[in-house]
This record gives sequence, C-alpha cells and structure tokens, in this order.
Amino acid sequence: MPSGNTHDAITMILALPVLVVGYFASGDPKLAAVVAVGFIFGGLMFGPDLDTVSKQYSRWSFLKLLWFPYRNFFRHRSRWSHGLIFGTLLRVVYFMGIATCAVFLVTYVYTAYTGGELPGIWDFARVWAHVRTY
Repeated sequence: MPSGNTHDAITMILALPVLVVGYFASGDPKLAAVVAVGFIFGGLMFGPDLDTVSKQYSRWSFLKLLWFPYRNFFRHRSRWSHGLIFGTLLRVVYFMGIATCAVFLVTYVYTAYTGGELPGIWDFARVWAHVRTY
C-alpha cells in the first residue's frame, strides 16, 4: 500500500491531466483551473489515510477533531476506508454530514440567541438558488 507521500505525488501528477480534461470538457480555462484546484485539495485533504494519524489527518490542524469518529469507526486499510469508490464516497459523505450538522448547530444557536425563528428547508433552498446563479 502506498505511503502518504505516494498518495500526494499521484495527486500532483494527475492534476495536469485533470486540468487539460477540464479545459477540453468546458472550454473555459477558469473553470478548468477551479476543477484542478479542487482535485488537488480533495486529493491532499481527503486522502485514504484519514483513518489513522497521518499526513492527511495532520493537515486538518485544529479541525482534525472532526475526523475522530471516522478514525474510531473504520479499521485502517479496510475496504470502507481505502476502497477506490466506497472509501472516497464515504469520506465525502461523512464530511458533508459533519459540515451539515455544524451549520445547523451554528444556525440554531444563533437563532436561539437572537430570538429569531429557525429557518425552514425552503429558506435554505431559496438561498441556495440565489447563490448558484453567481
């Protein structure tokens, strides 16, 4: 199994082909650059070794606490943490779930503090529709 340095090297080597494919697929160099930067960020921050104390885990700095349940739930190098499809999908779904819970908690605390009303699902959808038009 490759080390963290090998994972990082593979990410950096594949960044150029991702940039090229992104450019030919979209015809927009800015969009291709965003895709390539996203690929690099994802490869460096969401690597398969988040289930142990590793380079990827250490990169999260004070936010590595978010990965503590993941580390304790998944065995290192299991198909669920290192699988090509399931491993990556699980890490992204896990992170999005944690991020969603954190945003909801912050929103809930803010509305409780200010005496406001907790936004409904349609409020979030309306804001998202406005954001994605930019």
